[in-house]
Amino acid sequence: MKIPENDLVPFLQDLTQQCSHSRAQRLSEYRFWRNWFYSGSADETPATYNKLKPHTEKQSSLIYSPADVRFAIELSQIDTKKFPGWAEAASAHLSDEYHNCGADLEFADAVDASLIKGSAFLAHYWNHEGLAPQVIQPEYVGVLREDKEKLDDQEAILVTHFLTPFDMARRLAKNPERKELIERMKAASSAAAKDDERDDDYFHQIVIGGTQPVATQPPTSQSGGNVAVTGGPVPQMSPDVIAQLIRLEELWVFDDEREDFTTFQYVPPDIVIEGRYKRRNLLCPDVKDSPLKGHHPFVKVSVNKTPGYFWGRSEIADLMMLQDVLNRRLSDVQRIWRLQARQPRAYAGFQGLTEEKSRSMLAPGGWISEANPGAKVQDLAPQLPERTFEQIGELLTFMEDIGGMSNLMQGRGEAGVRAGVHARTLARSGSSRSRTKALRVERQLAESGELSLLMMMDKSKEPLIGSDGKEFLLSQLPADGYRVGVDSHVASPAFAEDYTMLAFELKKAGAIDGIDLIGLTHPPKEDTLTRRAKEREAAQAKLIKEHPELLLKGKGRSI
Repeated sequence: MKIPENDLVPFLQDLTQQCSHSRAQRLSEYRFWRNWFYSGSADETPATYNKLKPHTEKQSSLIYSPADVRFAIELSQIDTKKFPGWAEAASAHLSDEYHNCGADLEFADAVDASLIKGSAFLAHYWNHEGLAPQVIQPEYVGVLREDKEKLDDQEAILVTHFLTPFDMARRLAKNPERKELIERMKAASSAAAKDDERDDDYFHQIVIGGTQPVATQPPTSQSGGNVAVTGGPVPQMSPDVIAQLIRLEELWVFDDEREDFTTFQYVPPDIVIEGRYKRRNLLCPDVKDSPLKGHHPFVKVSVNKTPGYFWGRSEIADLMMLQDVLNRRLSDVQRIWRLQARQPRAYAGFQGLTEEKSRSMLAPGGWISEANPGAKVQDLAPQLPERTFEQIGELLTFMEDIGGMSNLMQGRGEAGVRAGVHARTLARSGSSRSRTKALRVERQLAESGELSLLMMMDKSKEPLIGSDGKEFLLSQLPADGYRVGVDSHVASPAFAEDYTMLAFELKKAGAIDGIDLIGLTHPPKEDTLTRRAKEREAAQAKLIKEHPELLLKGKGRSI
């Protein structure tokens, strides 16, 4: 994209409007999916049995587990010989740092959010402590071309931030125009509040969502006497804090002239605080020939890919109609049970029936006398239709089938399965849909790991030690001679058992040794086990060198 030298503010305003064109519609959709996820209904009425939330959580735990995320850096064959042990040391360091900064848990939160809303984003930042990942919800993000699925294909990416004046002052600590900019921002915020524009502001639409955190209407009988919560937790802030918040628009624009992303930050309508005088990529603002050149800090996480649509599809979309039918069936069952517990009755032929007599008949051991021989009491409560609970069970089966959750995948038994091999075969074939999703998420995790490695190569000065005992820096890794992947599918529970069994089969066939087996299966205390295995191999090699006759022990003599 060509960035104009002059008239920068109109350019940024137009680009922001283009990138946020669908935001209002998407906000409505996200609130809709949140309502279904948290309450099990579209109108925020709590469902008696909300099947959507546990299903989404099961799907998330099946396709990604943050328990033992490990990355594997692979060098080319030539570089492996030239830099012995560098790949293993860099892989271990990257995995440790990814865990230490909490990126593995942040990625899990992004997976959860993408299952609900269709997509989420993991932003990779760097502070004085090192990597500082952060999940960004899709309502805060906008792109120029929604018909392109990949984030790297976007020429412009928009991220909206809401900052307090103190946060903004920290961001502008080294800006010589800090005082003037802060005063202009406060004046713009006050003017918006006086003009009563806050109701239409992005803050109310994005953060608060345009809804009140607790319904003001009195509870109805359908809600069971509970206060209707608006589709999950909603942030509540003091009006004074809300009035002071500053909306910061951050644009990452690919500059054709520089062949790199240029970062712009401005406060609407026209206060530019980044990119006004100097064009730079904030990932690597002060480093020449940085490995981060041409990169932005965001990784898109999307479980359910939608061809030709950037924002993906919610996991709840295919299940909400069945959840609605389930809600109505359970509501009918509850209504009929209440009528049966306190049955409406018809009293025929009674003379002078009073409320006191009615209570007497309903009391334990109660009775009344009536002179009319034709008097009778008739129960009017309806009966549950036949196969009611069978139909409810079928509804739950339908939901599990659509969601791709078989009994074996949920840890349940299956009729006719008595052997472990048979069960594993059925689980493998029945989990193909989830395995595809797990593989997609694994590629996105690898992308996050590669971006984290690039940031560490650019900013970290901690020396590592290769297998030859020599120190090296991550920045010394060959620029184009490496690849970052997820080691042994450790982040995808759908592949874990198959991969472990394959490793043991390779060990049994003699294709790998004990050290390779430890590296493939990652047992607890892996470093200790690897060290001890190497010590045993060294001791065995020394023994054989000193006593070569041991090699012939147990073998017959050749004739």
